[in-house]
Amino acid sequence: MEYQKQRKQHSKPSARSWLPGCLCVLFGLAATGLCFFLFACLLSRTNLPLYMAVPFSTASVCAGAFLISLLLTRTYKFSGALAGLCVGTVLFGLFLAAALMEGEPQFTSLTALRAAALLTSGLLGGLFANYRNSAPKKPRRP
Repeated sequence: MEYQKQRKQHSKPSARSWLPGCLCVLFGLAATGLCFFLFACLLSRTNLPLYMAVPFSTASVCAGAFLISLLLTRTYKFSGALAGLCVGTVLFGLFLAAALMEGEPQFTSLTALRAAALLTSGLLGGLFANYRNSAPKKPRRP
């Protein structure tokens, strides 16, 4: 009887179960901001043309997608492929919304490349976390 009471108490969802996920997303966005800053410093210090800002911004958001999916998969221990694809889809949706608000209504090849890069980086982050979670632990020598 006591076991059933404890089981019912543990089956209730925790009010703080969303907090680690928010921290994972914040760490990923911080990494994205850091990449933006580093690429901006690179563009301002060197003689690179300004059209290189578009691939640099895509690369920094891809790094953020990789980190977010890696951290979410390691924190919640669920399918890394699903988490990575969801993260990549959400970030591509944000890119697409920003492009539509800017006045670019057509779907160009650059947009397709961004979608592929974001989905792939999110997928790789989740799969890498699954690989790290499932790797056998090596015994330590005394």
